[in-house]
Amino acid sequence: MLNFTVLFFGKHNDYYSLNFLKILKKNFRKVKVIWYVKKKVKITKKFDYIFSFRSHFILNKTIIAKAKIYAINFHPGPPKYRGIGCVNFALLNNEKNYGATVHLINEKIDNGKIIKVDQFKIFDNYNVTSLLKRTYITQLNQLKFIIRFMKLNNGDLDYLIDNNRFIWSEKLYTRKQLDKLYEINNRVSKKKFKNLIRATVTDIYKPYINFYNTKFFYENR
Repeated sequence: MLNFTVLFFGKHNDYYSLNFLKILKKNFRKVKVIWYVKKKVKITKKFDYIFSFRSHFILNKTIIAKAKIYAINFHPGPPKYRGIGCVNFALLNNEKNYGATVHLINEKIDNGKIIKVDQFKIFDNYNVTSLLKRTYITQLNQLKFIIRFMKLNNGDLDYLIDNNRFIWSEKLYTRKQLDKLYEINNRVSKKKFKNLIRATVTDIYKPYINFYNTKFFYENR
């Protein structure tokens, strides 16, 4: 048990966030949880660490300063893919490998010093859902590794940070780009169409064609 306090930002009613939280509670003296909300969050006290996983809440300078030691984010993508929709764009670009990045949080998006990167192969049968699942499992394993390292080094991660060989890409994927990806041009080639379907379709989200200001969503039958 690590004698430190933790503030955790996660996604409410999410299987992987609940498992992340379970690992934290098992290994840290005290853990406070803030599930993702769209409204502003006010934090009055300081914690030794801040962990963010699967939360869309962007931490501002005031909240980051509440971490006495480190504010850490678990990003669901390798350093090559910053921002939102990283899995989608990696599939669209036919990447052969993907990964997950643990990094310190600063005021910019996916920009802080990198602590750890883990990579894995993208198999031909992967789609958005299966690639995300593999990514989240990788991130849970990264958390376990980080905690083991903390236990051996009294909570210090500077060795991992100083010996990291990865750097962030300058390209940042945005919500606007992701939304645009889901609108399919009806003149797209068959090959590109299949690739777009692989890179966009989930149980919740579907690409669409806009015809006379009416959206027709893709449905696989």
